[in-house]
Amino acid sequence: MFAGQPAFTPRTNPVFHDGMNGPGAWFLDMTLTKGIPIGRYRLEARVEAYNAFNHLVWDQPETTFGNANFGRVTRKRADSLGREIQVGLRFVF
Repeated sequence: MFAGQPAFTPRTNPVFHDGMNGPGAWFLDMTLTKGIPIGRYRLEARVEAYNAFNHLVWDQPETTFGNANFGRVTRKRADSLGREIQVGLRFVF
């Protein structure tokens, strides 16, 4: 358990602990491409999906000692936007 120490007590525990990491993240990106020949030209259609299964990415645990959520993960990462889909069409001549 964690407990606050009296003022000016020397630190006896390490600042960092090996093997303690935040939640992991995994993503699956997918691309579907179709080439359509038109005479000597070519039309390419493409659909790309980033984070195709819309996997939620958790943020780091709360590290503010004394907070009611100390050590808990209560929010998603701000830079994780969820699933993104991009559609493109390209004419090659």
